[in-house]
Amino acid sequence: MVEKEINLLKEYILKQSNRTDKMINNAIRGLIDKDKNILKKVIDKQEQKINKNDIKIEKICIRTIALYQPEAIFLRTVFIISKMNYDLERMADHSVNIAKNVIKIVDEPLSKFMNNIMKIKNLTLSMLKDSMKSFIEKDSLLAREVCVADDEVDDLAKKFFKEVIKFMMEHPRNIEQALSLINISDNLEKIADLTTNIAESVVYMVEGKIIKHHRYKKKNQIRVLFICGKNSTKSQIAEAFLRKLGKSKFYVASAGLKAGVLNPYAVEVMKEEKIYIAKNIAKSLDMIMKIEKDFDYVITLCDETTCSKLSNLPWKAKIINWKIENSSNIQQESEEKIFSEFRKMRDEIKEMVKEFIKSLNSIDKKSMD
Repeated sequence: MVEKEINLLKEYILKQSNRTDKMINNAIRGLIDKDKNILKKVIDKQEQKINKNDIKIEKICIRTIALYQPEAIFLRTVFIISKMNYDLERMADHSVNIAKNVIKIVDEPLSKFMNNIMKIKNLTLSMLKDSMKSFIEKDSLLAREVCVADDEVDDLAKKFFKEVIKFMMEHPRNIEQALSLINISDNLEKIADLTTNIAESVVYMVEGKIIKHHRYKKKNQIRVLFICGKNSTKSQIAEAFLRKLGKSKFYVASAGLKAGVLNPYAVEVMKEEKIYIAKNIAKSLDMIMKIEKDFDYVITLCDETTCSKLSNLPWKAKIINWKIENSSNIQQESEEKIFSEFRKMRDEIKEMVKEFIKSLNSIDKKSMD
């Protein structure tokens, strides 16, 4: 029964997202088409529908928790839908603010500003669609891409602000018009921030990790990427050990030339170290390159043929190769032999991670001397 309720909630939250998307589009469309009727529709009708469904969704969330007392992923999903519902309602409020500011200037000649406003609007709506897609498909990597796109919206909004301020100084009689333009951009930027909230919530729902305020990217961390063939075994193990042993000193990621499937033997041997990677997702290098701007170190754990394909990495990172025997060679052995070989590989990677941390600590010590 709890799954039925959650599916109902998912259906309602998707409809709420579509309504919000339509409100944002209509608010900007009213500016482009100089259509006051569509702007009044945003203010007088569409917001009321959002508010009505906001209450409906919240009641179902409360009912689901009260009647079924969901646990683990089910509880996180209900909690996230409740937060998403709140964020979407706030986006609708910002859409109304945009429409009200547009009404003030809808009859003014604004063609020189339209291109940049459309860029901000289109990127913001793309973020909203991707955040909802990441929620439905439980794709935490796509959710992280949304978080990164928020920085691009911020940059566009800052450039637009400077453009309007320059216009204001050159045409002091148009200050009211300029202020309305700034408010339109500011509200679009706030919608993008709320969309980022949804994406951060998806990461928590899927991975159980809190990345609020982009906590997954701390300043002054040493950024390390581990690469192997399919991100199914060696690079996953190395990432997990560096996270645990390196603590907050490192920002760590892993990838494969292609995304494979997490190896169950890797999961089991890491459990013996009290490190749990069962919820990890195998990621391709292409995926990582979309969301990561730089790394300090790229550590490869693949054979020479695979390593030769890594010559065009976009980062100015120091590349290190760890030669570790490929685990695929032992898949036809007995269960006992397979576990023995995976433990051997795990321990080898652990020691190499320790040596890596030690070498960097040594460098830090020398620089202080």
